[in-house]
Amino acid sequence: MNLSCTLPIVESNVAATMLPALPEGVHERPHLPASRSEMKARGWDGVDVVFVTGDAYVDHPAFAMGILGRVLEAAGFRVAILSQPDWHSAEPWRQFGRPRLFFGISAGNMDSMINHYTANKKVRNDDAYSPGGRIGLRPDRATIPYCQRAREAFPGVPIIAGGVEASLRRLAHYDYWSDTVRRSILLDAKADLLVFGMGERPVWEIARLRLLNRRPLIWEQSLIPTILAPDLTRHLRPPGARSLYEVLERVFGLKEGREEQTLVARPALEHEHALLSLMSFEWVVEVSGVSFSTRHQPIDAFRMVFVAKAFAFRLETAPSFFVEAVEIMDGPRARQAR
Repeated sequence: MNLSCTLPIVESNVAATMLPALPEGVHERPHLPASRSEMKARGWDGVDVVFVTGDAYVDHPAFAMGILGRVLEAAGFRVAILSQPDWHSAEPWRQFGRPRLFFGISAGNMDSMINHYTANKKVRNDDAYSPGGRIGLRPDRATIPYCQRAREAFPGVPIIAGGVEASLRRLAHYDYWSDTVRRSILLDAKADLLVFGMGERPVWEIARLRLLNRRPLIWEQSLIPTILAPDLTRHLRPPGARSLYEVLERVFGLKEGREEQTLVARPALEHEHALLSLMSFEWVVEVSGVSFSTRHQPIDAFRMVFVAKAFAFRLETAPSFFVEAVEIMDGPRARQAR
């Protein structure tokens, strides 16, 4: 499904990703779904992101999954936490269904080998990041089997490895436990992307408010990995001077090959009321998805929010599947949103 836009636009906030402000009282919200029943209790039939961690799920900023999950939730994404899954089969990875965007994999707050063994290579008696200090709830080199089970459960879903273990082992490294030099963990885990360091740094966020006749009608957000487009913002200045996809193709060689999109009509969220000048009862149409390059790399996770009363969506199925948004105007004229 393809959807693009040719409306006159105003671009703003073209900068490296900044964490969205968390709503007041976020600590009073229920924890993120950690099982299928909890996901269903929220009325969800699926999620956008599944975070897999070797730690117990603790909804606290000392734990990366707690921070990242809440940040994505505040941005409007559906997030689930898969905590200390049984890695002997792929079934735990299937309980939330196929995630729409990606699996985020981490061994936990510690390297799993340090978590398991002392400096004398003796098995530790407890695990500080497991319920009751129980040992054996995560495998050795947990990032590797976690990524492999995610791939087995849902082939084709992007897998992003991160956390302390992946960060420290991202390059060829001396491994104390086996007394050998091991290759990058990315090659063994076969993840699509490895995020090292702080989790909010590895993507650009391009936010655009699209205007027509000085009326805000579309709010768009795009997330592009910095590893694929390291100096993206320099090529987008001044705002609106060049198309985002033109820059990705001409400068970085990332030609868009296909898109996977979901279209949902829903009530507008609180921050969308202000952005799009909506009344409290008005609805929006959200088009979200992932763009893939011709080499099948995920290059852009995007979300476009349309004022529902202002657009109709036209569908073509032959010779290819295609959707376009058409602005509803007074009189016989209509303007396409491409």
